[in-house]
Amino acid sequence: MRSARGRKTKLARATPPGNARRLSEAKRQIVKRLSSTITLRDGRKVVTLAEAVSLLSELPERRQRHPVWEKAMEMLLQASESGKAIDMRHATAQLVRALQVEGWIV
Repeated sequence: MRSARGRKTKLARATPPGNARRLSEAKRQIVKRLSSTITLRDGRKVVTLAEAVSLLSELPERRQRHPVWEKAMEMLLQASESGKAIDMRHATAQLVRALQVEGWIV
């Protein structure tokens, strides 16, 4: 992914090349809902796949490389590609685990 000035964005630098394309696809899946709504400590709600991917893209690069977040990203991408409910449940559960590690949810 590139910024308007043609430079790679922080997310594009942190995401392996194969996942960058997949991440773009996932962002297009705006209407796909997670298996449950996740409420963060600051009151924000994560309801859709696009919101989850956006949340992940806001993380600093070193956090994105943490195994719990890498697994969450991979599972969200899989869920966006397959469209299967079971994949979405697994991805949502992994996202919750990652957010708990960060202390962003109880």
